[in-house]
Amino acid sequence: MWQDQSKVLTRCSVVYFTTNKIKPPPFPPPLPPPPGEACELICMYATEMASAIPTFVHPSSEAFSALSTSAALTYDGSETFNSVPVTETNVGSDKVDYSTLAESNDVRVFKMKKVDSTITLGTMNGTTMIASYQSGGLKYEEGYVTDAHMYGFSKCHSFGRCEPSNVVGSSCHGGKGYCYESSTGTIECGRTVATMRRFSSTEVDTYSPMLRCPRGTPAEKGAPTNILITAKRLLIAGCMIANDANFHASAEVHVPQMCAIPADYQKGCLFPGAENFSPGSSQVGFCQYKTNGCTSPTALNYNSKATENDGSCIEPKKGCTVKTDGYFGVDPNTPKYESRYVGMPLRQVGVYDYPAYPSVKNYDATANVLSGCIAAVEGCMDSTAHNYNPAATMNTNTWCIPKIEGCMLPLDDRVTNFNPLATVHVKSTCKLYHQGCTSEAAYNYERYATVQSGTCYAFQPGCLRTTAINFGCPGTGYTEPCADLSTNNVLTAKSGYVLVTAPAESACIDVAANAVTQDYLAANPNEEYNVSTVVVLEGSVSYYLSNPQLQVALETDYCTYSVGNAFGGDVAVCMQETVVKFEEQSDTTTRRRRLQTTGKTKVTYVSKVPGSAAVAAVNAGVAATIGQASYPFPAVQAALPGTVIGIDTPATAPDVARANPAKKKKSDNTAVIAGAAVGGVVGGLLIVGIIYYMMQKQKGSYAKTVVPA
Repeated sequence: MWQDQSKVLTRCSVVYFTTNKIKPPPFPPPLPPPPGEACELICMYATEMASAIPTFVHPSSEAFSALSTSAALTYDGSETFNSVPVTETNVGSDKVDYSTLAESNDVRVFKMKKVDSTITLGTMNGTTMIASYQSGGLKYEEGYVTDAHMYGFSKCHSFGRCEPSNVVGSSCHGGKGYCYESSTGTIECGRTVATMRRFSSTEVDTYSPMLRCPRGTPAEKGAPTNILITAKRLLIAGCMIANDANFHASAEVHVPQMCAIPADYQKGCLFPGAENFSPGSSQVGFCQYKTNGCTSPTALNYNSKATENDGSCIEPKKGCTVKTDGYFGVDPNTPKYESRYVGMPLRQVGVYDYPAYPSVKNYDATANVLSGCIAAVEGCMDSTAHNYNPAATMNTNTWCIPKIEGCMLPLDDRVTNFNPLATVHVKSTCKLYHQGCTSEAAYNYERYATVQSGTCYAFQPGCLRTTAINFGCPGTGYTEPCADLSTNNVLTAKSGYVLVTAPAESACIDVAANAVTQDYLAANPNEEYNVSTVVVLEGSVSYYLSNPQLQVALETDYCTYSVGNAFGGDVAVCMQETVVKFEEQSDTTTRRRRLQTTGKTKVTYVSKVPGSAAVAAVNAGVAATIGQASYPFPAVQAALPGTVIGIDTPATAPDVARANPAKKKKSDNTAVIAGAAVGGVVGGLLIVGIIYYMMQKQKGSYAKTVVPA
């Protein structure tokens, strides 16, 4: 009932299996039976004789997994039989005489075999052979082999009817036989005493071990006691190697899996109708029948089992088998149908819908083997263009952009030479937009400036120390300030004076020239005095100058907690009589301004106080406040919560000078005259220039030292 034990069954199965679903055949399809022949003529059915219940021998595979269930369904074609699931249906017992057991005996239940039970016979080369039970409404063994080539005979010694409590396979007649199903459906007791092959009269005795009679053995003469009945049966499968421990003398077809040491034996085609029939073979091998098909080994549909060429060969032709239409075979209702696109290098265009975008460029309708497709890739194919795409294979909806180098930053406030025609940005060509004085001869020359803005000031050294008597003067021949410093730290030359643009410490007259002694204070208690206090704070001068609210808070703090007592606690009067100067903590005399990052700031408070008692009050107040390194600046905290001011160098005892000393005459009238001629114009311009400079700082320009302070 199988063709080759090393392969999945490809032709016929047991009869009751062919009516059920099986796994689809492989490609190429299995060979069909010769025209006009029934399956029985080319199929082999075999059984094993070790079991007391009749069986079919076949390979274990997916195709046979439903075998037993299929057999059970033949009882009545339903999922149940007598209200019992078919897989729980009994087919017989295993050599147990039930007539000697009670109905409730556990042995009775344990020894019963179900319709879906199988016997594993062995495995060789990945193929497992099993035996499944004959049962139910299946044909008797003679019905399978009547018109077949392959069958044998058994001589059955019948002992008569089995006890009513026994079933197929039960031991009977005192252990001398097994119960079997006769051709009339009765359960008889008997044993096989000899076997014969189809074309041989030689009998093989089978007294030991005892073998069952075939299912469907004829009930001759009503099956009386002690008669010999010859029954046509399936071939007996077994090990035919004489020196193997499992050798079976009655075996007619060799099954290597049933040997103690599995091995092939006389393998060949056993069917006379096959073109490669091998007389004398004992083991099933491949059988070749006349088969129409393609016999060309180079064809795509070549059938290695075909013996007659039927003209159906399809020879291969390589080419691109992908359709050109990018949406070929696609349902129009599919999301994104015909939504392919290309990128257009145009401003405010970008994605460009292109429903006709093809899939390939070289579809070949005559090709049947996929090879050499050229994918359709839209893009610029001009290798000299800026947007050249080396992967592009078509240039139908894309513009090639020529290479034009230049500055492509389009912001007017960032660059001065934006090129709207440029397609390749070259960073080094961009001229950044930076306002400032572009005259290298000027003191406020900005070497990074690209756009002239504001006023360029000539280099004029002088005294820019706010504590000096001659603050803002170009030399030492002055006994009063030559410039005014606004609350916003804008320096303006007084009328008739030249604006100083560069610090020169040597030009300053120290306030100590008007300093007074303790004796002088004691002798002149009601004279007004200038008290000068210096404290160095952490942080750059630009930080303080860019924050007017912080400047007011620092002055408020000074007048409230440090010198307020000198004015009777009147903070407003104190602030009116106090000038605050902010300077970078540096004595530079360089001509160019330096970049300011973090640093230190010198804050000078100059207060005009009424009398020597007020001077003493200032000394005490300063010592208790900004004279301490950890002074918390209460007024700053009140005005600007969270602002932290660190003291780098605490204030020492303030300098005291007479508020109104006798003035000296100016020693350089020429200079004064020249200054008067120029100062009015330059001074006015300076106000505008410095205000512009502060606005630029607010926009994020880099911080610089402030000149003048």
